[in-house]
Amino acid sequence: KFLKSAAPGWRKIGEALGFKFEELNAITLKLGLRDVDDYFQELLYRWLRRTPDHTTKEILAGALASAGEERLAYELRKEGQWSSDPARTATQQATAATGSANNST
Repeated sequence: KFLKSAAPGWRKIGEALGFKFEELNAITLKLGLRDVDDYFQELLYRWLRRTPDHTTKEILAGALASAGEERLAYELRKEGQWSSDPARTATQQATAATGSANNST
């Protein structure tokens, strides 16, 4: 749930995850005028789809830190072990957190 606060910085996080300017614009074009939480969730979903299975939450934590979200990176790192597929589990948890937060508002 703590990743929801990173949503306003979704573009910086996307750049840190290796997304190009055009790819980030494609997210806004696809979703139209929506809440930044929706953009962030779509970003994480796309990152999950293009990320190798062996990638760990450390890459996501590093992207958060380089986007100025050091506190969130720290919180993510201390969350403990994930399942045998850490990147997918992490991103699924993140998108679920942003999604459940959207549904509660």
